[in-house]
Formats: sequence, structure tokens, C-alpha cells
Amino acid sequence: MQREETTHRHDTRIPGSISVFTAFGVPVRFHFTFILLLIFLAVVGLQGKQSAVSDVIFVLALFASVVLHELGHAVVARHFGVRTKEIVMFPIGGVAMLEKNPPARKELWIASAGPLVNLIIGGVILLLIVAFRGTGIRDRKSTRLNSSHIP
Repeated sequence: MQREETTHRHDTRIPGSISVFTAFGVPVRFHFTFILLLIFLAVVGLQGKQSAVSDVIFVLALFASVVLHELGHAVVARHFGVRTKEIVMFPIGGVAMLEKNPPARKELWIASAGPLVNLIIGGVILLLIVAFRGTGIRDRKSTRLNSSHIP
């Protein structure tokens, strides 16, 4: 009698995470606590002085910047031959789960990629604020996007 060998794949997903989309071949998931945070922000936003639309735009922009930060890690990891198993979004930020630990020099580049993405996002936002200053495009009463202190 021949024994059949089977390989067991262990599900390495973080428990409580829900698949949302895939970017650059990496599944991006929300942890259920992140979804609770979005519901909480929506409820609080409905009671605030800001419009619901501005609150939704703010939360989506924040979410997008964290996803881009984590994708920065994943893209550089891929460049160095390290696969990213998943990106999981938590209320306190995101986590890019790498398949293996890279050598120290490569790990430095992978770790630096996320903050570099944030610097690029910040630079683009600063350029947009300066470019649109005085054009009347932004809401003059809004304090979230106030460029009056930028020379």
C-alpha cells in the first residue's frame, strides 16, 4: 500500500481579516476592528460641524495613504525577491506581512520605502496647496486645508 503524501498549507492570514482587493499581487485586507473604526467615524461625523462629504473624503484619503505606505514596503520587498503575503489594515495602521526576513541591508531599504511614500504624498499635497492658493477652489471656512501659513 502506497502512502499518499499531502502538503498542508497553513492559512497564514491574520484572524478576523476580510479580503477587500489585491494590488501588485498582494491581497489587502481589513481587520474587523478597522471596519468598526470606520462605522464609529461615520457616526461621529454625522454629529459634527463638518459635512459628511468632507469626512468621507478625509477618511478615504487617510486610508489611501496608509495603503500606499504599505504597498511601498511590498513593492521594494518584491524587488529584493521577498514576497508579501498580505497587507492588513488595523485602526492603528497597516501591516505588510513578508514571507521571510530579508538580510539586514535589504530590510533597511524595505523598511524605508513606506516612509518615503509618505514624504512623496506630503510633497504632492504641499505642491497642490501652493498651486491652488488664492484660486478660490478650497473652502475658505475649512481648517483642515488651510494654506494661509505657507509662504
